[in-house]
Amino acid sequence: MSRNENVLRRHSTFSACALLLLLTVFGCGLSGCGLADRTVRRANLNVVENFFVAVRRSPDPELVRQGLPTILLLVDSFLVSSPDDPELLLVATKAYNSYCLGFVSEEFESARAIGLYERSREYGLRLLKQRAFFAGALDLSIEEYAAALQQFTKDDVPEIQAAAAAWLGWIIADTESMEALAELPKALALAERALELDESYGDGTNHIVFALFFVVQPRGAGQDLDRSKTHFERAIELAGPENLLPRVLYAEHFGKATLDEEFFVAQLESVLAVDAKDYPENRLLNELAQQQARRLLANREDIF
Repeated sequence: MSRNENVLRRHSTFSACALLLLLTVFGCGLSGCGLADRTVRRANLNVVENFFVAVRRSPDPELVRQGLPTILLLVDSFLVSSPDDPELLLVATKAYNSYCLGFVSEEFESARAIGLYERSREYGLRLLKQRAFFAGALDLSIEEYAAALQQFTKDDVPEIQAAAAAWLGWIIADTESMEALAELPKALALAERALELDESYGDGTNHIVFALFFVVQPRGAGQDLDRSKTHFERAIELAGPENLLPRVLYAEHFGKATLDEEFFVAQLESVLAVDAKDYPENRLLNELAQQQARRLLANREDIF
């Protein structure tokens, strides 16, 4: 199991949730932090919103990678004075998780990745524990826990998805930990509840989570290519033509699992045929997607 989860983590680096969550979090996260009066909060929010518009439009992933840690430290400083603010906890959960997914190499920075994911998980679970039914269900059986999750509603999806993504990131980053792996069923159940409540949230991010989960399992031991394909195709539909990341993941993972080199090449070449400048609002995401597409095509002999 641990090998498969490690595969899921390694190749989800370029998934829609890696940066999509990051690019949307701050616009809804800082306005209610209680850090100053309404005028100051509004000014702070405008600055942050403009910053992330620039990030989303950036053609330079490396520039973004170098700048984002400053934002993480800023969020941490806000949490010192407002440790239980739900909007701020949501910001912190998403920001740390997305930074890890997009810019921290588990292969070369394993200990750092685990520590950053653990902080994201801590923030996410602290946020959800503010609901008594969730806090009380964490130590129950998986059946009782899943039943408790039914009390979440569609309005809770941003919090549920953020916490689930952080939780899964921590588990998969630390696959040598039996304590972490023991939490996998409950983390997956949380992600499944988010999908049930609103499949379109985050451009279908949770469909990507389950598409990957079903495709990386061994044959005869959890792999379900039909379910994976359904989730991939729905994620691509929800993301639309302006978001290339789901298409790259589909080509990579489904192409490998089916040993369909023709499908693999055709999908990646179609991604590279897109001019990233045509979709300025998703420029950074698409630059990352095309970088991955080039790497995969350059190494296709190692795959097939």
